[in-house]
This record gives sequence, structure tokens and C-alpha cells, in this order.
Amino acid sequence: MSETEHPIKHVAAGVTAGLGAPSIRVGGYLVTVARLPALLRLPPHAHENATVNVVLDGHYQERLGNGPLQAHGPATLIAKPPGMVHMNQVGSMATECLVVEVNADVALRFHTLVHRSSHVARCGGQLRAELVRMDNLSPLRIENLVIELLDEVSGSPSRASDMENRGLIRRVICCTTSRERIP
Repeated sequence: MSETEHPIKHVAAGVTAGLGAPSIRVGGYLVTVARLPALLRLPPHAHENATVNVVLDGHYQERLGNGPLQAHGPATLIAKPPGMVHMNQVGSMATECLVVEVNADVALRFHTLVHRSSHVARCGGQLRAELVRMDNLSPLRIENLVIELLDEVSGSPSRASDMENRGLIRRVICCTTSRERIP
């Protein structure tokens, strides 16, 4: 198939094919839970911004560029740079994904990556819970979890200072919620 037979659709920032779901713009990221209906088929398209997708529930298939069709299930992280052409198809059951769009002004560069781990599952689940719960501290928690996912994408272990910052953020969240002093 040539591009003239099936033109590639360029998807603007903030647009997903999922049904209405919670989302938040925090830092340089737009975080959305996308609920993809059963049997959904999306023709080749590319997103304006880099995206990090975490499959929360269900399965779907995706073709990146001219590569093979790949199956993605729960705890799978799929990272795509801006403009990466891909197509998606959902099977007979609906699929729920967490989509993080990385704004162009965020100085982050990564290549296409498909990765599955328990850490991805934990971060994805906590992000979904924060989006549903949404209290005054949710934006801080969400940004922290997105940074953890982006560490997975970067492929490099977090530096000690990053871990210390994360620990401080967790203590601030914990103490702010319980109204205790920061140790």
C-alpha cells in the first residue's frame, strides 16, 4: 500500500481514539486513560508529540512503521518518538491504556521501545488510580510517576540524586496528607 492509497493521518496533541476518560496536563506531559473499544482499527497515523503508552487491561496489536504486527498486553510500555507512523487494532475485548504525551518543549529524546516489566505495571496502575481519585496532591504524584516511566524509556538507571528527589517527593506527599512534619 502506498501513502497515496492510504494517506497517513497526523494526530494533533491531546487526541486519542479512546472513549472519554480522565486526563490531566502536568509539567510537560498530558496523561490520559484511553479506553479503546473492541474491534477498533486505526489506519496508519502519527502523533505530533512523543508518546509513552502503557497497556493497563486487555490486548491490542500494533505495527510500527513497516515492521511486523506486534501484540501488546498488560504491563507493556510502548514508547514512540514524534511522527512515528503506526497502526493499531484491538481484538474482541476492549483495551485500556495509559497514554503520556511528551510536549515538544520537554528536552527528552528517545527511540521506539517496547518493554514489559512489573515496574511498568505498578506505575501504570498508580497513574490510573491517581487520575480517578484526583485530589490536590494528584498532579505532584502523577508527575513523579510519569518521570519514573520515562526512566524506563531512557534505559538508564536513575542517578542517586534522582532517587533522593523521588524519596523527598514521597515524604512531602505523605507528610502533607497526614499533616506531619517532614523528617
